[in-house]
Amino acid sequence: MMRRKHFNQAFSKLVAYGAVCSLLFVQAANAQASGLIPCDGDDCSLNSVMQLINTLMNFFFKTLLLPLFVFMVLYLGYSYITAQGKPGMHAKLGSMAKHMVGGLVLMLCAWLIVKTILVILGYNDTFGFFNS
Repeated sequence: MMRRKHFNQAFSKLVAYGAVCSLLFVQAANAQASGLIPCDGDDCSLNSVMQLINTLMNFFFKTLLLPLFVFMVLYLGYSYITAQGKPGMHAKLGSMAKHMVGGLVLMLCAWLIVKTILVILGYNDTFGFFNS
């Protein structure tokens, strides 16, 4: 019984690390190809800085947050199935689900605040979050 528990923990960690590493490698290659900084030397302006902030926010939310949230939901489902009716474990998983949803809402609120500040400063978002 104890060996199975250790195997499940090790397997879960291996899958998590593998998913995060593969996602980061793919995105690093993509960022190198597309270029992160939108200007060269003297042609940088406030709009270029705002475009950089917008690019970083889109990268963080599209590439990191949403896939990580999906992975965490899958892990939560796997943990729920393997809890085998233990009431303490179900309470812990319920708390984990509440924290996951609360964290997602908090991150989306942060995204909305940054986007609102960018619009107030006059940045024309032609590469928006939902239309690219």
